[in-house]
Amino acid sequence: MGILTRRKLQKLSLIVLAALSLYFTLSIVFHKKYWWQSRDFELYNNFSELFGNTNKSFEDFQEGEDGMKKAEESRERNSGSGLKEELRKSSEDTKILINPNDGLVNVSVNNQTDYLFSDIKSHKNGNIRDEDHLRKIKLVKTNDEIPQENSDVPKGRGLQIHFWRGIALPNLKALCNHPLFPKGPSEISFIAKLEVQRKENYFAQQIFGYLHPSVSGMHTFAVASDDNSEVWLCEEFSKWQDAVKICSVEDKGDDLVWTSAGEFDKYPLQKSKPMYLEKGKKYYLEVLHMQSGANDILQVAWLQPEATNFTIIDYRSTTLVNNGSLKESVRIGSGIFGSEACTGLAEHHHLRTGRTLTIDRPSYVEHKELEDALPVCPYRPGYLNRAGPLPAGQWYFIRKYRVPTYCYPWIVYPKVSGLQFYKDYPLEYKEADSIVKEYMNKVEKKYPGVYKVNNIIKVEKKEDNDKGARYLVEVNVTNHSNKSTCVISEYIYKNLTSKALYYPGNLQWQRQAKIAIIMSIRNQGVWMRHFLDNLEEIYVSTGKKNASLIVFDYESNDIDLDEEMKSRQLPPHMIIRQPGTYSRCQSMNAAVRMVKDPHTIVFTLDLHLEIPNTIFDEVRKHCFEGRSVYSPVIIRLSPGHSPVDPNGFWEQQGYGLIAMYKSDWDRIGGLDEEKFKNKWGGEDWDIMERVVGAGMEYERVREFKMFHFHHSKKGMWTGDEDIKKEKDPFST
Repeated sequence: MGILTRRKLQKLSLIVLAALSLYFTLSIVFHKKYWWQSRDFELYNNFSELFGNTNKSFEDFQEGEDGMKKAEESRERNSGSGLKEELRKSSEDTKILINPNDGLVNVSVNNQTDYLFSDIKSHKNGNIRDEDHLRKIKLVKTNDEIPQENSDVPKGRGLQIHFWRGIALPNLKALCNHPLFPKGPSEISFIAKLEVQRKENYFAQQIFGYLHPSVSGMHTFAVASDDNSEVWLCEEFSKWQDAVKICSVEDKGDDLVWTSAGEFDKYPLQKSKPMYLEKGKKYYLEVLHMQSGANDILQVAWLQPEATNFTIIDYRSTTLVNNGSLKESVRIGSGIFGSEACTGLAEHHHLRTGRTLTIDRPSYVEHKELEDALPVCPYRPGYLNRAGPLPAGQWYFIRKYRVPTYCYPWIVYPKVSGLQFYKDYPLEYKEADSIVKEYMNKVEKKYPGVYKVNNIIKVEKKEDNDKGARYLVEVNVTNHSNKSTCVISEYIYKNLTSKALYYPGNLQWQRQAKIAIIMSIRNQGVWMRHFLDNLEEIYVSTGKKNASLIVFDYESNDIDLDEEMKSRQLPPHMIIRQPGTYSRCQSMNAAVRMVKDPHTIVFTLDLHLEIPNTIFDEVRKHCFEGRSVYSPVIIRLSPGHSPVDPNGFWEQQGYGLIAMYKSDWDRIGGLDEEKFKNKWGGEDWDIMERVVGAGMEYERVREFKMFHFHHSKKGMWTGDEDIKKEKDPFST
């Protein structure tokens, strides 16, 4: 019996080993196609623990769309049958002037001394942004970097290469919508030949320079790469639109495709048609390449006249643009879009969705102009916590005190989902229209003939089951007294018993409330520039004067914050510098302490965001001192997707973006530095517990066109110089 048992065990062991072997084999084979999101599984486990049996599988829980999912059918690919004969002339770069009268300032604070925001406005700066302003981009060495002295490779030979680390893309089509392309490469270097292998995953690179044929005649080009790549060519360099795609490693269905090194015949578009190149002329050459998982390789070769074999293009036939000037490399690289997906984009704006959400801030009707339309009633919802601090670790702020906001219109994107554990709360048009008509009838009765309704912008409803419902009503109207278009944005309350309308007491939002944006960084220079670009657009387009920026910097060495801020039109700002290990709690608390006015709203933000220019007014509408805080629900984008093609899920479990009055921040004690120290994660739920424990409510509304970009965490916040040694970077 013992022998039989051992045999059974041996047989069972073999079966288990075979199953494990099959599992690892399949994992390798499908590595390019699937992103194992360990964070989602951890959230699923935490949620199951918190709420018990949810009857939902992990697959049901995981809402983020796969970064490798096939995109929509792309348009016909250009086979690159020849070079364009007509070249467009380069347009002159435009200098952007900063108005010296805007009250701008750049202040560095090297310690956590007291600083009054009222003192900032007395300073000014009026710098002109130089088009050749050199950003702090790392210039790195590669195995094929061109030696500048004492080398067989003459100075000025080879090609420039811009490299973006930690970019997950479904295809090259998505590259030109990435917020850091082409303006924010991680590294810039030079290569001696068009054969590059980095032995890294998840990156993109752009290689460019001049090609000099040694003989006139018909030339054929070929490319091999893992993963997708494109090769572009034109006479001289004027604008990227003059280049023609001559060969590529790509798939019409936008799937990731790849070849091995030297494999130039796997796909029909890998080789160009023969084209005539003339000795003595120089041709502008550009290569785009992206890599997902597994092994990377990029090779570009050519078959020259009378040659029998393809050879790798190298420094003997290539020269650097502007002799390899780093300043020129940044400028030129920032003006190039090699991919067909960028066709029609004349310039690289911060965002190509019409820049920011609207051109100007709407003109709001002041509450005092409408205050006689309704009587005022005392307002304190019955759903608020009145029992004092919540018990630790029970997360009652979600389990017991989460009161949904019903919204019209309900913001929906076709490829953006919500977590299955949370219901959707759309407000029906019928109810929205009814409450607007009821309120505007009251306005018309008190102010006859003054306001005409053009359309409903939005209605938000929050129910108190025992007392009634609170509405935020926003209506686009024409003011006949001055023939202007403006927005009525008012909170109203409908009593459950009497059905009468009231203005809820002390609940009308302050149109001019001051907001201090709170930010902390360590060696996230390219993303900080992205954020500053975004903030500049909001500031310029809305003309907002009641905002300020405080940045806590752990002595970043990849960005000169002073120079970056001087070169932009930004609201009043200050920088706190301090060495040490990155701590979100410590840095955010220190930055908030710089705000001395208790009636200023502090708003903690992340770097990796796309922010609409409506955000500050949305914060004002949902923050009430001593009563409520605001944490917007934003879209967490899947790998390779952008606001141009949103694909992902609504981040309903994260509360890291939070706005509240400074007096309330101080009252609840801010972020818990002792409990979380250098940890990242959990501090947001902890502070929300204390918000509710203090008798306040929190507002959660889907924020229109506010996105979180998927990004690598490789080297994030560490300040390490050699981040290549770190493990796989991807985590949401």
